[in-house]
Amino acid sequence: MTSLSKGAALRDVPPVADRIDQLFDTVGDGSGTTEQAAAAAEYIYRPAVGTVAVLERINVAIETASRIAPDLYADLTALTNGINITIKDSSGGVIHTFTPQPIKVTYHWSLLAGTDVSPSAFAAGVDSVGLRWTLSKGGANVVLNGDKGEYMSVDIRDTLAGLTSQLMHIQGYLAR
Repeated sequence: MTSLSKGAALRDVPPVADRIDQLFDTVGDGSGTTEQAAAAAEYIYRPAVGTVAVLERINVAIETASRIAPDLYADLTALTNGINITIKDSSGGVIHTFTPQPIKVTYHWSLLAGTDVSPSAFAAGVDSVGLRWTLSKGGANVVLNGDKGEYMSVDIRDTLAGLTSQLMHIQGYLAR
């Protein structure tokens, strides 16, 4: 069954083979480290040469061993340097920044337009939060040109090793 948004035609729906469902990783093609509950690192999504990626949504899943607080980063202290999310060119130059205020505490995720937050509390002190960042709600989907070497970067400049887990999943499609 095909579901279409209002005004969309079946010809506008990309084939499943062109769908992007990938975790941000340290390499950019899905082959690198994806778990962000680790030492400071840069995690990226880089479309292959010969492709144009249209990014529609980013999902963030954070899990901790204790209660998540809005004025801390999850259950850690506030981050010193924070998380920067940018679009970069092939030489690493910043084309656009989504985080003029780096994400240093949990509630800073709400500064990204189109972000929905779903906190959950589980037994034995385990806590999690799911964030859904719909890029078009901030103005437009993000388009990355693989031939130009453009990529999306999540630069985590503080250790998140105290978290149980943090993963970021990108959704979109390859334009033809």
